[in-house]
Amino acid sequence: MKKLLAVLIATSSSLVQLGGVRPVNANENEGWVSVGLDLKTGFDAQWIKVKEAKQVNKDSYKVPLRDLDIYSKSLKINCRNKDISFKGFGWQQIPTDSSWGLMAQILCRFNPARDLWGMTKENAFLWNAPIPQTEPGSADGDWIQVVNNDKNEEYYNDKVKSDGKVAIFSRYTRDKKADYGEGTQRDVEKYKWIISDCNSNKYFAWLTASPKFFKGFWVGPRTASPNSSSMVVKRKYCKSPNSPVIGSLPIPSLDDLTRFQVNKKNDFGNKYSFDD
Repeated sequence: MKKLLAVLIATSSSLVQLGGVRPVNANENEGWVSVGLDLKTGFDAQWIKVKEAKQVNKDSYKVPLRDLDIYSKSLKINCRNKDISFKGFGWQQIPTDSSWGLMAQILCRFNPARDLWGMTKENAFLWNAPIPQTEPGSADGDWIQVVNNDKNEEYYNDKVKSDGKVAIFSRYTRDKKADYGEGTQRDVEKYKWIISDCNSNKYFAWLTASPKFFKGFWVGPRTASPNSSSMVVKRKYCKSPNSPVIGSLPIPSLDDLTRFQVNKKNDFGNKYSFDD
């Protein structure tokens, strides 16, 4: 359990990875969403099965959890109280910048207490924006470097879509952890879709889920640093909109989990494409 807690308390910036390795048994892979990485290897090491989330009461959900040490376990999340419980353990407060916080961001968007997690009706155009239709690494534009130092690199793809309210673009980052010795975490390279608020320094990042069942979720809000790609794109593209209103999808409830499933008749991702 100590090992599990150590993984869970690590920051989400170290944990979130788009795509990657899934649980090993093919017949049991379906619907698992990666929410945690092994801090030494950088590979996926923790998953929740959003597909089987159950509402326990008005504010709480029960969802299967799997990691590399515990094959399968369930946990409960209370969205309003911002706490979490494992079977046999009491309720504990959720650190916002943790894999617990990431789990809560995924599940609590289906609950009215989503406001407490920074997902309001007013900013639904960020956290409930249309679903990306292509991989972020496949963006057609040129990659523009905005950061390059001893610790990391950061680029944005200049095929940016903005309606003056938000800007959506593909970002590439590389954390140069392996440059500091064999005992440190390997280099971590990530391509992500980013949606930035044109009127603040907040942005959300697209978290890819199971390709068969869930396309993914916009997670955040996160605060952009002054020289980050999010702020550079905002300053350059928000003043010159090149897209019709991007808008947001209907506010979800727990019954709407199926709208994140792929290849369904009411696939919101196909209806509200922004990558054409």
